[in-house]
Amino acid sequence: MALSKIDVFQPQKFGINVVLDMVEQTGDIYPENTDEAANPRTWEDSVWKGKINMVNTVQITKNTDNDETMGYDRHTGNRITETNTRITGRTYEFSLTRTCVLFDAINRGIPNPTSDDALAAMSADSENGVPIYATDNPYVPMVLRVQRYSSTTRQLLSTEYLYCNVMATGEENYDGKILQPTITAEVQASTWNRAYNEKAFTKQTETPGE
Repeated sequence: MALSKIDVFQPQKFGINVVLDMVEQTGDIYPENTDEAANPRTWEDSVWKGKINMVNTVQITKNTDNDETMGYDRHTGNRITETNTRITGRTYEFSLTRTCVLFDAINRGIPNPTSDDALAAMSADSENGVPIYATDNPYVPMVLRVQRYSSTTRQLLSTEYLYCNVMATGEENYDGKILQPTITAEVQASTWNRAYNEKAFTKQTETPGE
């Protein structure tokens, strides 16, 4: 069965909840790699680290550069300012309701927190402990899978795959309440940064194929 032509102007009304999964970037998994092995959509579901959710809120922001110019317009008789805006980056900010050792390590400046050496040093049986505040690099390269669900029907609406630099942001408060870290992901350019929409989002219907 084929799908009807998509109507991008069709009004829709829904709330959205998000499920977040991550995979560490490696020697084969990096944003510039165009080999199919670096395509996150082809990975088995067991590859994704899904224990990091639940997600409370997600905010997506755009970083822009405004190269303003001003000149006299002969047709209107006015001086006109043009902003010439371009997007220089995109950032996802996830407010989570759970923490984990990885986020704690990022907050504490532990270098390469997903490496074998760091994992051994962070283990409860480590005799020497792990160096903290030992780096000024706040980022850990990750691949994200962001799944958007309808808050009413619970249907999957779309899935995004993103190569990102991830860091833990916001303040840590120890007040006896549940830690709710904020994770910021700065999107890296990659051919594999893609979104896959579901029929529940596009409202397309099945039509008889030719």
